[in-house]
Amino acid sequence: MADPHDPSPVSSTLDPALRAAVLVEALPYIQAFAGRIVVVKFGGNAMVDESLAHSFAADIVLLRAMGMRPVVVHGGGPQIGALLARLGKESEFRDGLRVTDAETLDVARMVLSGQVGRELVGAINRHTQVAVGLSGEDAGLIVATQRDESLGYVGDAQLTADRFITDQGVRWYRTGDAGHLLGGMLTVTGRLDRVIISGGVNVSLDEIERVASGHLGGSAVAAVGIADPAWGERPVLVIEGVDHAIHQRTEELGAALRAQLGPAAIPARLAVVAELPRLEGGKPDLRKIADLVS
Repeated sequence: MADPHDPSPVSSTLDPALRAAVLVEALPYIQAFAGRIVVVKFGGNAMVDESLAHSFAADIVLLRAMGMRPVVVHGGGPQIGALLARLGKESEFRDGLRVTDAETLDVARMVLSGQVGRELVGAINRHTQVAVGLSGEDAGLIVATQRDESLGYVGDAQLTADRFITDQGVRWYRTGDAGHLLGGMLTVTGRLDRVIISGGVNVSLDEIERVASGHLGGSAVAAVGIADPAWGERPVLVIEGVDHAIHQRTEELGAALRAQLGPAAIPARLAVVAELPRLEGGKPDLRKIADLVS
């Protein structure tokens, strides 16, 4: 049996021929998702099993080693319930939703940020030091308001109505993501609110960033849209870097963007800065960047 604490990213008892067959089958997906953000939901119930948590951490390291950019979103329901029980506070559920008063919210914050998140980051960093833990409160990544007093901080009927649609008896969730479905595989290409219309063509700013960063050897970049009297909107690309190689590669960047995304994706301007303005959580501050180039 494999040791769940083995720091090796891949620990398996599979027959070598079977392992090779698995890798061959996975190759198209590895190529399709290389360089893309892959969001993985890891439930709190799974983290109760220590060996499963270590196996999951090794899989995340393997995804990164294959060129993907995994983002793990984790739960923690069992751990929250356990701490509430230790504190003598009974968990209350209504229609499957936990009633979250101020005291329960404090417990949830302690468990998710102080226990579950730290344990998951630690499990991943046992293999390689790449994981960073973030809370939804950091830099205002997630903002919530109370909608239903009977549920405390849970529930929003109007938002539910806006986000869910029913088509031929099937209920769908409207995520706000853009993507395409090809051969039964859905590829998310970015956010709809990160799409501009330039010369009558939809242009994904996220896709511009992906192509540009790859062309520039992984340099940090940020694409924003600006108003243009002829095109309606035009993309502007801001690149972080001070070395001469960055300036040399930007000369070929327009051709790379044209080839992969079309002429409307060619930035109206390229700006190279020593450091991109960033939010407290480390993400580029797109508002400040837009102000910088406008």
